[in-house]
Amino acid sequence: MKTRRGVLRYGWLNSDSKRQPATFVLFPLEGPAIDLRTQDGKPISPDHLVSYVDREVEVRGREDGSAFRLLEIQAVR
Repeated sequence: MKTRRGVLRYGWLNSDSKRQPATFVLFPLEGPAIDLRTQDGKPISPDHLVSYVDREVEVRGREDGSAFRLLEIQAVR
């Protein structure tokens, strides 16, 4: 289980915006940006995290390559 802190955005990290849907991307204070995913590796529905976009958040979950399998999220400020 890892905890990361950063700013949450909604857009495209490593995918083609014309072929792939937008995803939630965490921009950590240190390190590269990372896609947030559900526990089974699927993109998270925009309805679930839209209130956290453009805010500093703390996430808990499991890192899986360039994705982070989200268990918990909370706003820092």
